[in-house]
Amino acid sequence: MKKILVFATVLMIGLGGTQLQAATGGNVGIGARLGAPTGLSVKIWKQPSRSMNFAAAWDLGQNGSMILQADYVFYDYDLLGISFDGGSVPLYYGVGLQARIADQGGLGIRIPVGLDFNFNDKPLDFFFELAPTLNLIPATDFELSGGIGAHYYF
Repeated sequence: MKKILVFATVLMIGLGGTQLQAATGGNVGIGARLGAPTGLSVKIWKQPSRSMNFAAAWDLGQNGSMILQADYVFYDYDLLGISFDGGSVPLYYGVGLQARIADQGGLGIRIPVGLDFNFNDKPLDFFFELAPTLNLIPATDFELSGGIGAHYYF
């Protein structure tokens, strides 16, 4: 269990540096997500088309276990071609890790896919996400998580 916590912490710290400012305001967005799991969410823009997304959340359906997630995400602004007056809606996809903090613990690989509603003149975004996850520890199995959420940028 301690190995999983150390691994997840090192990954989050090592990949969390910033280089650019997001189009919506600052380069760090802090917010919340509702769904499976529900909790806190942080987005750190690396480039206009890449970010690191983190979550510290709780899976209310799994005995209230805590979940830590770290994803490297790519944004495609042209694939769907969705925009609105004052913003855009890129499709995003990426890869990441999920650590479950519970009696047995767990570690898995996530593939998040979603839509990110960005505003040009407001320091906000809203997102919708689905993430198939291949759990590797303590046993190999598959789960699908998802949720909606928002970030405020500093």
